[in-house]
Amino acid sequence: MLQLESLEIAYMLSESRGLWLFAMEWWFIGTGMITAAYLNNRCKLMSAGWTVVSLLIAVLSVIGFAGEIVRFRSWMVGVEIEGAAIVLVGLILMPLWLVWAATHLKNLNGVEFVSIPAPGEDVGAEPVRDPEI
Repeated sequence: MLQLESLEIAYMLSESRGLWLFAMEWWFIGTGMITAAYLNNRCKLMSAGWTVVSLLIAVLSVIGFAGEIVRFRSWMVGVEIEGAAIVLVGLILMPLWLVWAATHLKNLNGVEFVSIPAPGEDVGAEPVRDPEI
């Protein structure tokens, strides 16, 4: 009996490792989209609509992450949740986001970019120079 329990525990561990591996894909997409939306909000390189699409992809990625986790317990519910997220993100929003970004960045050819200031960095005043130097 103890051998069967150890086999069951080993099976559950291997399944959970795969679960987290595939679920982290959604987590990383969501994190990347939140970062892109935040940086665009700071430097205003793209339009506000692009930021909204980025945040929508991030929210759907979190839902896809949850669907992947739920699939471990309830297969059909998890498949429905994740399937909806895959269709919306993978077939509609992500291609739209990529084409929108590529089109806008192509139009910026030759435009000089300024660096994004770090939080707390004073970018408004010139540094004071010592006249004796």
